Amino acid sequence: MSQPATHLSSEPTWAQFIYEANVGIKISKKQNIWLDAGIMPSHIGFESAVSADCWTLTRSLLAENSPYYETGFKLGYTSKNEKLNILTLYLNGWQKISKPDYIQKPSFGTQINYKLSKKLLLNYSTFFGTDKPDSIKAFRQFHNFYLQYEPTNKFGIIAGFDIGMDKFNSTTYGTWYSPVLIIKQSINKKTRVVFRGEYYYDPKQIIISTGTTNGFQTFGLSSNFDYDLNDKIKFRIEGKIFHSKDKIFANENNNYSLTTNMTVKL
Repeated sequence: MSQPATHLSSEPTWAQFIYEANVGIKISKKQNIWLDAGIMPSHIGFESAVSADCWTLTRSLLAENSPYYETGFKLGYTSKNEKLNILTLYLNGWQKISKPDYIQKPSFGTQINYKLSKKLLLNYSTFFGTDKPDSIKAFRQFHNFYLQYEPTNKFGIIAGFDIGMDKFNSTTYGTWYSPVLIIKQSINKKTRVVFRGEYYYDPKQIIISTGTTNGFQTFGLSSNFDYDLNDKIKFRIEGKIFHSKDKIFANENNNYSLTTNMTVKL
């Protein structure tokens, strides 16, 4: 698992300080159709790289191990009632700014985002391409599903599921998947509590390498408390526990953490 700076460490020096840099043009006078190009936030998942924009203080396992950003071209359509959004993407790869010399094949993505009502949002995103050298002839297919339901201003639920398939050696394919459930409850206008349960299954170590017999098979539970000091300052604290099938946390099966954060909006 890694943070944005670690994700960017594999990029050339000039690209390690860039998270977003893109331009767009509307290509239809009658329809809301846009063509964007450059470095863009990922079309996968419901969590942002900016913690203050997420329901939880730390990102979920599935979000932490899928792209933060992507580079390429994006063709997007939004319906007139703004309920339906459709994207198709031509990409450099799985979270790549600069295309590596050893990967010349393009990658592709899609997204369908539909608001059934003001309270319920459904999303389906995909990635088809590669993260491995062309010589291995690997093909990654990845599917991201989530729904976000907020029946009232005080209560909300996010349910997500990721599943992917790729080669874990030069000849054989394997599968990884991750479900997550997040529940948010506002106590009052300034105070919220959030609970999260999640699981990540990657026994072939396609995404997360552990060097252990069973790979990364980990349950997670967390709870965070948010308090808005005012409109611009937010305090957050989160307790979290991971339980792994193998001893991957300093030779232990369990890992405990307590994280705090103070966010200031300028």
